[in-house]
Amino acid sequence: MSSRTTFILLLLLVIFSTLVVTQGMGRRDPNDIVIWTQDFVPGRELLLQQLELYMEQHPKLKVSLIYYETEELRNNFIIAALGGSGPDLIYGPSDQVGPFEVMQIIRPMEDLFTPEELACFQSDALVWWKGHLYQIGDRIGNHLTLVYNKDLVPVPPKTTDELIVLGQKLTKDFNQDGLIDQYALAWNFVEPYFFVPFLGGYGGWVMDEQALTAGNPLPTLDTPATIKACQFILDLRNKYRIIPRECDYD
Repeated sequence: MSSRTTFILLLLLVIFSTLVVTQGMGRRDPNDIVIWTQDFVPGRELLLQQLELYMEQHPKLKVSLIYYETEELRNNFIIAALGGSGPDLIYGPSDQVGPFEVMQIIRPMEDLFTPEELACFQSDALVWWKGHLYQIGDRIGNHLTLVYNKDLVPVPPKTTDELIVLGQKLTKDFNQDGLIDQYALAWNFVEPYFFVPFLGGYGGWVMDEQALTAGNPLPTLDTPATIKACQFILDLRNKYRIIPRECDYD
């Protein structure tokens, strides 16, 4: 396997930036490679270990890894890339490919690999868009699930009605100061990705699947299902008070 392919394998989900490659690289040593990642600590530690091994094998290269939260990385990358700077590579979810491609701030990758090299990857891990390869993934799926504390919840709720009843029992103000000390349910409100299960629960979906299959993506968010899902989340916060008023990964 070539060193180029090995490096891509180590970099996991990789997106190449057009403006960074053509402009940003000219402002620093071409042997200095900067990667932005939104992965959590275990993944970052693994990537750092692999990068250390890679630099041992290629002592002329220096690879720096910088962490940003998902939304922060996306926004910072857009600003930096449009200004002609930013990272050489980024690690992130595949749903960023569309917006980045529209703004022409990422570089197609298919000319960097031979068909034999690409065949080493599972086809679902190769993110193609409008006939071009923009991403190679280290993982496939990223499913959303309800994770519960078995010490507090021996039997998980099967319906949203059960969730609300259980949530009201688990949400507590321990010191009676009028402030909630323990919420029953929490997730990252800032990331719209976590809205999808609620939308699906009301029979809605993010994209029109027939249009998507035909290569003409059409959002389907202006629907009664979206309104009902949004109202349900607001009720969890304002009516039933079983989730925080604000919440992110921190």
